[in-house]
Amino acid sequence: MNNFKNLATIYDIIKEMPVKDIEAEAKAIAHQNQLTKPPGALGILEELAVFLASWQRKTKPSLNSVQAIVFAGNHGICSQGVNPFPQEVTIQMVENFKAGGAAINQLCEVNGANLNIVPLYETIPDLESAPKLLFNLFKDELYDSYLNNKNRFQEIMLGYSDSNKDGGFGMANFSLNNCQIKISELMIKNNIDFRIFHGRGGSISRGGGKSNKAILSLPDECQNGNIRFTEQGEVVNYRYGSSQIAKRHLEQIVSAQLVVLEKSKKEDDKSSNNFITQIMLDSQSYYKEKVLSDPCWQFLLNASPMKQISKIPITSRPASRNKIRDDVLGFNELRAIPWVFSWTQVRYNLSGWFGMGFALSRALKNPAVLKNLKLM
Repeated sequence: MNNFKNLATIYDIIKEMPVKDIEAEAKAIAHQNQLTKPPGALGILEELAVFLASWQRKTKPSLNSVQAIVFAGNHGICSQGVNPFPQEVTIQMVENFKAGGAAINQLCEVNGANLNIVPLYETIPDLESAPKLLFNLFKDELYDSYLNNKNRFQEIMLGYSDSNKDGGFGMANFSLNNCQIKISELMIKNNIDFRIFHGRGGSISRGGGKSNKAILSLPDECQNGNIRFTEQGEVVNYRYGSSQIAKRHLEQIVSAQLVVLEKSKKEDDKSSNNFITQIMLDSQSYYKEKVLSDPCWQFLLNASPMKQISKIPITSRPASRNKIRDDVLGFNELRAIPWVFSWTQVRYNLSGWFGMGFALSRALKNPAVLKNLKLM
């Protein structure tokens, strides 16, 4: 695994990168066209095969390093009894993965694929409990053996959409930041190389925005040269729709990664932590008080196509967490994506800012807080 520790590492990797082979690409397309199937019948798999062939410089591409990833996590909705299986089943399944007894283990063994277990934390309670859960996980002898087999490397995925819907924009980002700091410190203490996988969406409410700025804003503790984040939905088109924009976007990502690796670590200003924490708690409290109120919910139901959106398959998962009737559609049943989408449809981007205005206005009335903010 390559870690971008400095600029020289990047240069060395670039020197080793192959260039696209036009002749191999043409042969791969010709090979696809002579197979006994309708043209395009395999969809994007055909495009991927041609893409790989052009970079591997052969007509028939091969996959020499296959990886299967299992994301182990529970939605906060489980506590409301809508899941047919208790959360204990997740723990039992992970134990089965570790022991090598699950179906995915056999598939990986037959195909020579690596199987990695990736803890997934999405809601604000998840993010707050993540360090303790990981601490207990790393004490497990069987899991420690698993880590040793993986060269003591661990990937952790953090969700941006559910945490925002759960506690508002301010508290979600504050919790994500704190979680990353504590997880990173835990990994370093246990001599574990790690990568944080950022499950970001397209809109600001779901962790969207410019990727380079997102990288630059991450805590120093987790800037170790390893990073992964999702780019999905409409983001794929407007960032990779043209070669010029795609190249510029990738340049910005690499540039940001180099900047954070070269810069010196900043000392954390502990004196401001209490003030910031209080601001975010106020933001979350006001957000929940208003958003969960009946007038706000009824406004959204009546002013937006929420009911219609909750019934159509426009996302990777169902819009609601269980099959529900119109008269019982509520905040807890709705997933984060249609929640954000519905507000966007009425041009009222509540999910991208609501709660912060109240919290900041309250903070500015406190002289001590105001003085601290000016020093930051």
